[in-house]
Amino acid sequence: MSVSKKIPLGEHRLVAQYLELCETLRSPAYSRHLEKRLAFWVNPSDKRLPIVLLGRTVGEILKMSSEELLRYPSIGEKKFSALVSLLVRIANTPDSQVPSSGGLVAHAAETGKSGKIDQEWCWNMVSELEWDNWQRAVREQGLEHEKIGRLCNSLNEIPRVLWNKTLGTYCHVSLEELRAMKTHGERRVHAILHLFHDIYEIVSKFDGAPRLRVRMSLRWIDEVQMWMSEVLERPSFPSRDELLRRFVQPCLTQLRMDATDGVMQLAEARLGLKGPITSVRQVAKEMNLARARVYQLLGQINEIMSVRWPEGKSFVYRLREKCIYEMIDQPATEAHEIFMAAAELFYPSHRSHSAPMGTARAGAVSF
Repeated sequence: MSVSKKIPLGEHRLVAQYLELCETLRSPAYSRHLEKRLAFWVNPSDKRLPIVLLGRTVGEILKMSSEELLRYPSIGEKKFSALVSLLVRIANTPDSQVPSSGGLVAHAAETGKSGKIDQEWCWNMVSELEWDNWQRAVREQGLEHEKIGRLCNSLNEIPRVLWNKTLGTYCHVSLEELRAMKTHGERRVHAILHLFHDIYEIVSKFDGAPRLRVRMSLRWIDEVQMWMSEVLERPSFPSRDELLRRFVQPCLTQLRMDATDGVMQLAEARLGLKGPITSVRQVAKEMNLARARVYQLLGQINEIMSVRWPEGKSFVYRLREKCIYEMIDQPATEAHEIFMAAAELFYPSHRSHSAPMGTARAGAVSF
């Protein structure tokens, strides 16, 4: 014969609130809410939730009396209070924000005594509801075509196979399905969640301005592109200092976020930022690398820039034409040479593995 757990006086208020919530949530307006498992509604900041109940649907929990819930050895006043708070969140969630798919389980865990959540745990604790909101933000802004590699914090943080995958690849899968995908381990899943979360944080600020639409771009790259658009309208070519400040250095700043130290050393040598412009043969000797390996690293630079700034090739080629046109009528200046070196580094035209580094003459430059 089971004996009901006696409810302390301090819990009577929670019991009354629980009964009121049960009556509210059983109405037809919450039918979709009841299909979701409790873990669907969990946020990373939630504390002391009754882990034993997270796999049950809201409807199943509402069939239990407060005495039945408090009978669990692991559920005391604090966990019961956390459950009631979660039910309040569910009751306050509009039906339009609840996807029609079946109840899904999201990974969840309690925080430590400090109340802080480790970053790794944070991504493990994302709820299906949060994930659905992040997906909706991407879809509503028409960002499904955007590549993950173009918008992520650093290409070093995500596997190379994700660089050219679009956000749309993950816009219509549940969190449970995402975590079950082949080759999608924790690192890959966390990178995807992190990016979707960042986009949601940005676009949510525009909810009150439906006439506006967000255009995603990296800050450094966006500034370079706006500058290039303005330069292409000028009659004259920019100075060496302006080229370094507005084009070369911003691109190197972005490259530094995405590439290894060895790649950065190669880039600086090829641009002559710490001395004369260095040939591939000289760089290979100085870095103690085979020339083939140097060309591989140069290919990585072009791949990184192509992912981060896909429109850059067109802008750089147009400015290259302007540069070559000027050099037909006048000797190549230092500004011409630094630009041609940077253009060939970031977006090579016809890279020859045997051609030595040269200077600009008669409208042609050899690299």
